Amino acid sequence: MKFSYKRLSAVEAAFRSLKTVDLKVSPIRHWKMPRVLCHIFLCMLAYYVQWHMQQRLAPMLFAEDDPEGKMRKSVVQAARRSASAEQKARTRRTATGQKDLSFASLMSHLATLCKHKVSSQTPGKHESFTTLGRLSKLQVRAFELLAIKMK
Repeated sequence: MKFSYKRLSAVEAAFRSLKTVDLKVSPIRHWKMPRVLCHIFLCMLAYYVQWHMQQRLAPMLFAEDDPEGKMRKSVVQAARRSASAEQKARTRRTATGQKDLSFASLMSHLATLCKHKVSSQTPGKHESFTTLGRLSKLQVRAFELLAIKMK
């Protein structure tokens, strides 16, 4: 890419996400090189998964529709929000009318899903089964976008 160095802000945002906002990666406290490399690999893998989730969940998130800045005439021109992003900011709703969420708030909502293990303790007979809690509409939509089938 001719102007890849112009994407420095995206790299800085990724490191900020790794260290503070989303993944909250703590400082490396390893002394042996294989452990340091493993720690870095796991951090990058977590960021990779998060990035792909954000791409798939974009219709539900407060995200810019034109993140690459294709609306700009020059790569050095100041970035402006697209018309749809301005609409989202004003109404706090997506184009489909759903509440606009941040990635962190959506992850918090998804974290409320519970898996229950039910066991019977009748004498001489031990049976158990697992079941998921009831999904909210928001959770159903998120799992659809992530292509995850919930039973």
